[in-house]
Amino acid sequence: MSKVFTKAKGWNVAELKKTELFNVCERITRLSKALEKGEFDKGPEELCSILEDLGDELQSIASEIRELTSPEPQPMRPGTQIVYMPDQAKGDLNHSDVMFGFVVAHKGEFFHWCHFWSKNKPEILRTRKSPDMVPNDNLIRKKTVPQKQVDEMMAKLKIPK
Repeated sequence: MSKVFTKAKGWNVAELKKTELFNVCERITRLSKALEKGEFDKGPEELCSILEDLGDELQSIASEIRELTSPEPQPMRPGTQIVYMPDQAKGDLNHSDVMFGFVVAHKGEFFHWCHFWSKNKPEILRTRKSPDMVPNDNLIRKKTVPQKQVDEMMAKLKIPK
């Protein structure tokens, strides 16, 4: 994004999501060059899967930028991938109390209902019967599994999007 754009909007993308956005753009450029030169040696299904993942990442970055620049905090939508970062973790994603999951619903102004993946088997949920109510201050938007996995689990649990 140009400096003119960021200054005109009154916020600095560099501080928001620059690194993630540039990483995705770099991967798109490499893929485009490989396709152009005929060096992409995978089939159409693999290409579609890569493109879907890149699209999910761009969508996630766009949502995060909207949230960070919104004058009012917005509730996260069902299916939004999150990290539960308890105060004692102090931002450390490897802390034993950190959990990865997705939003099921928002609960008033200060909480969201969330399901979390098992630490030992990230393809299954830690609890299936009832989601956990988590304070917004301890939630960070972060994609940790393919969005398709979240969507399939939500469909399995009959959670509306």
